[in-house]
Amino acid sequence: ISMVSIIDLLCNEYGWSYEQAMATPLAVALQLTQRIFKRHDPKYSTRNGITQQAKANEMERLKHG
Repeated sequence: ISMVSIIDLLCNEYGWSYEQAMATPLAVALQLTQRIFKRHDPKYSTRNGITQQAKANEMERLKHG
């Protein structure tokens, strides 16, 4: 991924200005970029206790008809 793509991604995802993105240390920008990709990948969905409990309740309901 190019630096221009990282800057564009940070600005788009977080609403940052070009100046804010450029002032971000490269290591932080790369970590944020990885987090953005993971956030948008369904297999890395953010854990949410309420959502997990709701899913567990639904699975239990389906098992017992």
